[in-house]
Amino acid sequence: MKNILILLVSLLGLTACAATTVNNTNQGSYKPVSRDTVATEKWYLTSINNASYHGPRINMNLSSQQRVNGFSGCNRFFASVTELDMTRLRFGSVGSTKMLCTDRNSNQLERTFLTALRGVTHYQKNDQRLVLNGATKLVFMKKTMR
Repeated sequence: MKNILILLVSLLGLTACAATTVNNTNQGSYKPVSRDTVATEKWYLTSINNASYHGPRINMNLSSQQRVNGFSGCNRFFASVTELDMTRLRFGSVGSTKMLCTDRNSNQLERTFLTALRGVTHYQKNDQRLVLNGATKLVFMKKTMR
């Protein structure tokens, strides 16, 4: 039990964030992700494959350390960024906590989301919108700071 706790604390300490983005028309000009501009960006999922999403607050945190982490509907997830340039983005292995989630819909959504992250190949972003493309299109909006 002590070893598991140490492992979880270590993983949480290592999780930072990474940057990603993809395309959506009529949302302003898109900008490449730079290490300086992503340090504290938090993004909330708004659609999957052009279907609006209004479920649990699935989110991603991006950081300049080429890491990504967040909440995937039931568990926390984390990954490194293995490729990042003006249009391309790829994540390394995506890991997650293993909480017991009794809602089947949340479990299925989480599997869909994490599988989509593993398949991301390209991105675009502007100041408020982040789109990740691969086999599945994920659209995120930036959290409004108050």
